[in-house]
Amino acid sequence: MEKEPETLKIGGDIPVMVRSKICTLYGTNLDQYIEKNNGPVNATRTEKLQYVGEDPDDPGGYFIIGGSERVIVSLEDLAPNKIMVEYEEKYDTKVEVAKVFSQQGGYRALTSMERGGSDGIINVTIPSVAGTIPLVILMKALGLERDVDVHNAIASVPEMEPIIYANLEEARNPKNLPPPNGVNNQEDAINYLEKRFAAGQAKEFREKRVAQMLDKNLLPHLGDSPEDRLKKAIYLGRMARSLLELHLGIRKEDDKDHLSNKRVKLAGD
Repeated sequence: MEKEPETLKIGGDIPVMVRSKICTLYGTNLDQYIEKNNGPVNATRTEKLQYVGEDPDDPGGYFIIGGSERVIVSLEDLAPNKIMVEYEEKYDTKVEVAKVFSQQGGYRALTSMERGGSDGIINVTIPSVAGTIPLVILMKALGLERDVDVHNAIASVPEMEPIIYANLEEARNPKNLPPPNGVNNQEDAINYLEKRFAAGQAKEFREKRVAQMLDKNLLPHLGDSPEDRLKKAIYLGRMARSLLELHLGIRKEDDKDHLSNKRVKLAGD
């Protein structure tokens, strides 16, 4: 049975910031209001504001909700999309950690990387993914297949090479993807991730799960499509370089309290 259309209120009221462009007290809006109410059209702005009962010295920038004045408070936070390295106490040992708060629009995700104990294996933690992923396997899954390219994306000084070689050899360990020689190329790396995080599921589901991890969850500020994977691999190499520079004493820890590493969040950019 057809009914007459009716207007329904499904949301709420959006408050207007005092003195903003859609506020009655803003420039031409005030002129139109005074003209409509037969007020002093040719008066000064101060006189017009006094005419409507407003304080000319009130700067605005706040909201009036239920008769009360409300203001949006600024929030200090760590800078997004910036690699920061530090030491963390884990398992009674000091571990080097690299972090980046990757932000795209309203989505913010923490990607972190840490270097293991005596073996020096570097593992990556991806948001919304349980457990860690070996760095080299993740970089190969993102399209950086050749060992020389992985090496070049990370290395900055010769002292890093033994650790990089150890990570490359660990990726080839048959325990990662038997048989025969572990993870060597992108296909092997994708298979590793599918078996690790979507074991026992249909092939289509496994592929979607890995694509979600690589495209949406990992470093979203660099993009969210398969075309962006290679630059994510290079960025991970840059993170690993910073991590190893901290380990080798080439750089110091980043100071999270330094103003250069802070940003003030307001209502918008």
